[in-house]
Amino acid sequence: MSIGLALGSGGARGLSAIGVLKVLDQNNIQISEVAASSMGAIVGAYYCAHGEIYSLEKKVLAMNKLEWLKLIDFNKSSISLVKGKKVERLIRTTIGVEIFSDLKKPLTIVATDLIGAKEVVFKRGNLIDAIMASTAIPGVFPPRKVGKILLADGGIINPTPVHKLQTTSKIAVDLTIPIMKADKLDALNALSLAYSIIKRQEERLKEKLHKDKNVIVIEPQTGLELNGLLKFQEAKRFIRAGEVAAKIELKRLKKLK
Repeated sequence: MSIGLALGSGGARGLSAIGVLKVLDQNNIQISEVAASSMGAIVGAYYCAHGEIYSLEKKVLAMNKLEWLKLIDFNKSSISLVKGKKVERLIRTTIGVEIFSDLKKPLTIVATDLIGAKEVVFKRGNLIDAIMASTAIPGVFPPRKVGKILLADGGIINPTPVHKLQTTSKIAVDLTIPIMKADKLDALNALSLAYSIIKRQEERLKEKLHKDKNVIVIEPQTGLELNGLLKFQEAKRFIRAGEVAAKIELKRLKKLK
């Protein structure tokens, strides 16, 4: 049976997808295609390029807090906090594949057209452009220009793109961010509040997701929520949360085989 996997957005918390993929592999649940937004696009691209996820886990856990901080290249422009060039270099060297056609499994990446306020879907062409567009959190990373279109975080418009999968059986790794209140308004809280408003709309989509009998929803409880968007040093915790969440649904997942 063909099984599709949708990997959702969530910043660093999206690393929980590594834990989910580990559990799927350990139980011989084979994934035939992946659809992803934002951080899910990085994990999904690596998995589709290498056919396994353990080497990515090793790379992520080998990095300490200082090494993560060194990836911050502050931007003098007001368009974003960082330039994102160092992050792009890391993604390029880590994934090791430049174009979609070189992937071992089909991959769909979703980004958001900022001007047109609509979804843009990548299935072919330059893989790195697609990933950088889908992970461009507004205010943190600059939007990615692809052709004449300015693109940003796919999680804005389609946080868990399960319906981009062509398979009948689907697994969705969904990282819900709760509605929050800020005691003070600083740069991080401003971003957090903006995403919190977006998530109000997402709840409507979430209801549809849970009602779809062909979709098994896995919801890693990562803690930190919005404050964890950029806390990559918490990778071990996030990956473990993915493992725990996948094991909760393991009985249903095994029926897909």
